[in-house]
Amino acid sequence: MKTKKQGKRTGPVFGKMKRRPGCRRFFYMDLRSWVSYMSEMKDYPVTLNDDASSSVPFPDRMTGVLLYSTETPGLDGVLKKSPEDFVVEEISEIKTGDSGKYLITELRKTNWDTHHFLKAFSKILGISYKRIGLAGTKDKRAVTTQKMSIYDVDASDVENIHMKDIEVRVLGRARNGINLGDLEGNRFEIIVRDIRMSQEEAEKCAAETTEAIRKAGGVPNFFGIQRFGSTRPVTHLVGKDIISGDIKKAAMRYISEIWPDEAEETCRARAYVAETGDLKGAFQRFPDYLGHEKAMLNHLSADPDDAAGAFMTLPKNLCMMFVHAEQSYMFNKIISERLRSGLKLNEAVQGDIVCYRAKDGTPDPSRLERVTEENIDGINNLLRRRRAFVTAPLIGYESAFAEGPMGEIERRILDECGHVPDDFRIPSFPEVASKGMRKEILLEVDPAVEVFPDDSEGSEGKTAMRLTFSLPKGSYATTVLREYMKTDPRNMRSGKNRIRNQKSDMKSIIGYETNNRVWSQKSKVENTEKRDHDHTEEFRGMYLWSTLWNFSGKRVSLLKTEKSLKWVNRLLIGVLSLTRSAA
Repeated sequence: MKTKKQGKRTGPVFGKMKRRPGCRRFFYMDLRSWVSYMSEMKDYPVTLNDDASSSVPFPDRMTGVLLYSTETPGLDGVLKKSPEDFVVEEISEIKTGDSGKYLITELRKTNWDTHHFLKAFSKILGISYKRIGLAGTKDKRAVTTQKMSIYDVDASDVENIHMKDIEVRVLGRARNGINLGDLEGNRFEIIVRDIRMSQEEAEKCAAETTEAIRKAGGVPNFFGIQRFGSTRPVTHLVGKDIISGDIKKAAMRYISEIWPDEAEETCRARAYVAETGDLKGAFQRFPDYLGHEKAMLNHLSADPDDAAGAFMTLPKNLCMMFVHAEQSYMFNKIISERLRSGLKLNEAVQGDIVCYRAKDGTPDPSRLERVTEENIDGINNLLRRRRAFVTAPLIGYESAFAEGPMGEIERRILDECGHVPDDFRIPSFPEVASKGMRKEILLEVDPAVEVFPDDSEGSEGKTAMRLTFSLPKGSYATTVLREYMKTDPRNMRSGKNRIRNQKSDMKSIIGYETNNRVWSQKSKVENTEKRDHDHTEEFRGMYLWSTLWNFSGKRVSLLKTEKSLKWVNRLLIGVLSLTRSAA
């Protein structure tokens, strides 16, 4: 397979490396080649020709986040080594009294998934979970505090419930329950551990990053990887298929698309349905924890042509999330391109569209004004006083585009993604149509930073950092953390996962490429000993692609033993050296 040159490197480099009994051939791809291949074969619109994005981890780039807004060194480190390292407190003004159908409580949970809590708590109360209201879903591996309403329940019923790592305190009653979005924001206290710097070095680096953030007025208001799927960031790709009108392709992508961080059992199930198209057989093979996929498979087994109906078996907010994720991807790219072009996030240029601050202090996207030659000085004065915000579009069928340089960027990104505004009406699936809106591109934040010796288990001689800050609703704490850590966002999910990954050099899974109808053994090589980003970034992104069969036609893995892993490491180092020499 040949592709045209990209900068100094060619596209996918396929070559026979080793032949052995039961194995047809091995193939090698470096990160740049793999992205080029995926862009061509699997609709991943990612480019790697820009030096500014070369230090940004691949998962970030996949979600449209192409740069850092600060130029300071990254601390790296580990998030959520314990739940107590990630404390979230909801900021809300819920008024309570002595009367009303809704019981208002304060919920504090430790290391609990929100949906699992709702099911367990409602079962104990003997009510439907739909009678419980929350303003938002919080992180699982964390200590979170938020308001919760319960319809038509006595305070004594709640006070008599005892659950591990759960505290529920009754506040009073109210006429109205709590709905999604009924909050002002969240207050965070987060500890980053296992920083491989001295305390002095970490303090200097953190102070420089904090100063850069304050000078810029905040950080880019990117959507975090959680928006796209932390383990399997394909939500926006499913949304892209839906918006393009190919609902069946979207359904099969959601069910069968494989990602390296998934469990082998999950990968095998997804690969089976992609290879065979056997929906009933796939339903039996999918593990029970993939309930959404199983619900869609069950519907498609009865009516293979009703892909829209299969999506309707999912919660409506999840169906909407697919379209919202594609809008978020384009939003992230628009911000990235604005910064790349040298335009600031806290200073308007002619053609920009700004919104104004609402009475509650948050940006009000319903109050928009276009920046012209006549009003630019006044609007920039309001921006400096934080009474106005530059915006970018979450593109929909009623989107208003900017003019001037930002208008060119917005339209170019939309065109690159293969959409036009009317596509968002989605006539084949109108339930998820989106008219769009505009959103502020700068996330105002003023972090307080404390650096201290790390006293956690296994972290002797390392450093920790405590960050304290507040964010408005709809914002992502990881957007702030990434400017300090500058690490792969997958390492920001859980310290437990990061520790497990450091114990092995390679994680192997069985992957399946639908377009080529080929089985692949995909292995991600991570150099976890060397922390020099200039040398390890390319190493971390390397993939060994191999297509394996044994004589009976069954799939086999040759990369299970420690000896095999060392052999593959040596092989990749040799090929990398040859590739660099050729370049």
